[in-house]
Amino acid sequence: FTSAKYNLHKKYQLSASLRADGASVFSPYTSNGKWGYFPSVGASWLLSKERFMENFNYLSDIKVRASVGVVGNAHIPDHLYDQYYTSSNSGYTLNGVLNAGYNIGNLANTNLQWESTFSRNIGFDFGILRNKFQVSVDVYSNTTNKLLVKVPLPQSSGYTSQIQNVGSTNNTGVELQLAGTLVRERDFTWSFSFNVSHNDNIIKSLGSEQNFYLQNSGWAGASNLADYIVKVGEKVGSMYGYVNDGFYTTNDFNWTPNGNMTSDNKQLGTYTLKPGVASNAGVTSTVVQPGSIKYKDLNGDGIVDYNDRTIIGCSQPIAFGGLTQTFKYKNWDASIFLNYRIGGNVVNDNKLEFTSGYTPGANMLAVMDNRWSVVNDNGVAYQQYDGKSTVTGVSPDNLNSINKNSSIWLPSVGSSSSAFSPMSYAIEDASFLRINNITIGYSLSGTSSLMKRVGVTRLRVYATVNNLAVITGYSGYDPEVNTRRDSPLTPNVDYSAYPRSRGYVCGINLNF
Repeated sequence: FTSAKYNLHKKYQLSASLRADGASVFSPYTSNGKWGYFPSVGASWLLSKERFMENFNYLSDIKVRASVGVVGNAHIPDHLYDQYYTSSNSGYTLNGVLNAGYNIGNLANTNLQWESTFSRNIGFDFGILRNKFQVSVDVYSNTTNKLLVKVPLPQSSGYTSQIQNVGSTNNTGVELQLAGTLVRERDFTWSFSFNVSHNDNIIKSLGSEQNFYLQNSGWAGASNLADYIVKVGEKVGSMYGYVNDGFYTTNDFNWTPNGNMTSDNKQLGTYTLKPGVASNAGVTSTVVQPGSIKYKDLNGDGIVDYNDRTIIGCSQPIAFGGLTQTFKYKNWDASIFLNYRIGGNVVNDNKLEFTSGYTPGANMLAVMDNRWSVVNDNGVAYQQYDGKSTVTGVSPDNLNSINKNSSIWLPSVGSSSSAFSPMSYAIEDASFLRINNITIGYSLSGTSSLMKRVGVTRLRVYATVNNLAVITGYSGYDPEVNTRRDSPLTPNVDYSAYPRSRGYVCGINLNF
């Protein structure tokens, strides 16, 4: 590591650095793997010291900044450049003797090397009204190349995935910071610090062999339940799945009387899906019936299948930041810290788990109180499915009469993991405003005889509450959540997360 700085007339500053980093996670057998070299250079101009700025009295400490540089990342598991094996429970028999067996654990990649992020930044700092307010603005563009990502491999290779240097992303954004004193009186002051950031993220490349791949956050284990997509031209954190279209109603079916009657003398008949109404039986693994969950047929081929999945949300917010306010009145002081996020989505997988009948007899969310009903108030079955292919029920008018207030679908009791198919119903707005911290304190200087006797020059008593409240439209406990952290490609997943605790602190500060 080396660095150098140069200052001319206290107006022009130039700094440069160069560092070389070696990491043992890369192969020692290749010359371009273990070491990475990362230069940076920055310059600033204190514009307010120039003569032509003397007439701008309302502005002060004006500084223009610019920098470029490269940083590296090597956060991957060890020994991916070596072939390793795992023991097999089955083994194999040779000459009547059972021998231990081994499975290949990974596909070695000796070409792994540092990923690098090339950062470009332009900034402005200035004060207003004799530095009563200070403003900082930064505009940046960061490009990451040779991104270390887990690339899915074809099954014919015998492997599922391999870490490769194939990715490239770009982040561009702007950050604004504003601080100052709103009120400054003899006994009262009110100061604040506010910041807001906006970032645009885009995936530029996934290598020459693919332009997208699907990623499972891991909340449900089946491989066909990929709930994120990594795609060139889209943002990191793009959520993937089906678009909900409510549920099937009696209007989607033809009803044919079959001559049978219910115990309360209602005519029974067979329900069959009308021609032209797309069926999603291939997704739900159950026969479609009135009340079944319904997905949109996006490609218009008459059936709902994997080809009708699309991007249904994104974790990236429009803006985020915080606000700190500090008050002081005589011996009293107080501070309030708020943080916020505007836009972006969270995947509420609790809604998938607890609005399905995957576990028969399990509790469900309260929203399911208004689910489609198959029995009337007296317990008489008005709709039945024989478990094979036939759906029978009373006439549409009678069936609709017990479902006039139904607002959500009928759970597929005992269904397979396809009940957890990622869908737009689980995507919610992640915007929030959090009252993160409030502190109130009272201070005494060492003027009393007791404080002088024990040598105390200042005493402050304070009380703090952390995470007081969060204001949000999110239906879960907290929109600022990520319960699946195995991959940065699947952020903002909420599944059985504990609510964030509220904390209370009281304390005393003593200066001697």
